[in-house]
Amino acid sequence: MSNHFKKCGMCNHIWMTRDDFLQDPKVQLQGYMGNFDVLELGILVFTHETCGSSVSVQSEKFTDLYKGEIMQTRAMGSIECPEYCLHFDDFRKCDTACECAYIRDILQIVKNWEKH
Repeated sequence: MSNHFKKCGMCNHIWMTRDDFLQDPKVQLQGYMGNFDVLELGILVFTHETCGSSVSVQSEKFTDLYKGEIMQTRAMGSIECPEYCLHFDDFRKCDTACECAYIRDILQIVKNWEKH
């Protein structure tokens, strides 16, 4: 069991906490790969600019950042769905009444996290 948030697989840099990871100016959100069976198992993909490697983190590590209501139904596949979740590097907020929409809010929070 590790006592750190994430370790870069390429250069072995360790971020002790999620805040350390998100505040690092060398860590940039690149995309989101949804898991539509279990939303918490979706993957946020970051670039670690120090070494150029990709660092993946399951979305469940960020779900506590969302404080709103999570819908119980999905709009995916309906005419109301803008299909943002299907595009890796699309971080737009989704206003559709859909259980996937809260992930879009999390992406906004993570993308706009203040870097130090």
